[in-house]
Amino acid sequence: MSLIKLNNLSYTTLDATKLTGNLPAISGASLTGIAGIDCDADAWMRVAQPTDQNSNAVIDFNTSIHAGSNTSTASGRVTVSTAGWYLIAFQISNQSAYGDNMNVYLRKNTVRQLGSIYWEGNTEINYLGMTSVVLCEASANDIFDVYGSGYWTGNTNNQSTTWFKGVRLGA
Repeated sequence: MSLIKLNNLSYTTLDATKLTGNLPAISGASLTGIAGIDCDADAWMRVAQPTDQNSNAVIDFNTSIHAGSNTSTASGRVTVSTAGWYLIAFQISNQSAYGDNMNVYLRKNTVRQLGSIYWEGNTEINYLGMTSVVLCEASANDIFDVYGSGYWTGNTNNQSTTWFKGVRLGA
């Protein structure tokens, strides 16, 4: 064993060649798989402009803040080309004090997933945002979108309060 100092803290390391016996198997994971995650390539961040969407449809997050090389987008839908577990989040913020109800949710391949936002129209509250975060398993070429209706605020830059993003965490 040896002693390592990092940021004025001491850590003891163990010489792995001195280990004997059997170590438990780690199901579904490996150290090489953990090191091989490319969060930059397997991630997206999109924002939407102010929209009054009176009927259910895919929300068109039409401005890209980040588009990983293993993702593609079309009309608000994000296709992932790498299978794995994705952490997906979206935030919808009501547009000022409009009385429109809002009901939106996450879909994978047009099938509703966990993760929804419901807002009962209220003319007394300005710009209230709600966020939904979901851990979702995906196969290569699965398509994610946020679907529903409402009246939300937004912007075309990273200051938008209505956004849709995801990142692959691992296989």
